[in-house]
Amino acid sequence: MVAFAPHASAAPATGADTTQVEAADGTYTVAYDVDARTATVTAPDGTTTYIGPDDTEVWEAADSGLSSNNVSNPQNTTQGKYTTACTWGLWAIGVIHSAGWAGLIAAAAINPALGFIILMGQSAFFTWVSTKC
Repeated sequence: MVAFAPHASAAPATGADTTQVEAADGTYTVAYDVDARTATVTAPDGTTTYIGPDDTEVWEAADSGLSSNNVSNPQNTTQGKYTTACTWGLWAIGVIHSAGWAGLIAAAAINPALGFIILMGQSAFFTWVSTKC
């Protein structure tokens, strides 16, 4: 399993919205305020990570035009026919490197089209990208 250190913590988000994100390793709870660009992600083990306004890649993902209509199903993608799914997969690696897995969870809470990555789980996602992209 590839592990990344969580992004620096700060004050928790008091966001107007709270949602749960199902991932391969359990259920994450995300409280977020899109206008303030803050989110607090609570992992299944109780670990809390703060995502702030400076985590631009997370908010770009949440604000993006990505929708479930323009993401290929990564499970059915074969080598050489990756286009959209691999583009977003490689982009997601950048988010994970800058804001950690919790950053990607926060983006998926706001933009559910990213859910295909979260449902794979971190290890399976990295394996998929390394073999398909």
